Amino acid sequence: LGRQGGMSLGLDLGYSASLGPLTTWQAGLGIGLGDRRFMRSYFGISESVAASSGYAVFDPSNPLRDVHAGLGFRHGLSRHWLSFGGISYSRLLADAAASPLTRARGSSAVSLGLAYRW
Repeated sequence: LGRQGGMSLGLDLGYSASLGPLTTWQAGLGIGLGDRRFMRSYFGISESVAASSGYAVFDPSNPLRDVHAGLGFRHGLSRHWLSFGGISYSRLLADAAASPLTRARGSSAVSLGLAYRW
């Protein structure tokens, strides 16, 4: 999609526990990082783009991208069917948050699903 790529890295910690024979819950917390190329590709504005877009030149150098957390569950409905869901929140940090391209520093999500196991 016109991005120049780069490398990103996620460092995450998670915990899972049983709430009974059919139900488990999970919690996680992590931090996202990006190399210089990644941060420039997704949060930077080069001189050529600045000249044609009206945005100021922005050259991110801090590798911190975001901090994120989530809670989830999984519940067996029968031998083959299970339900699952979760909530999560992510907040951009440092240069990623300061980029003129950033519209919102935080984002949240809610998910619910149904799955069939063979």
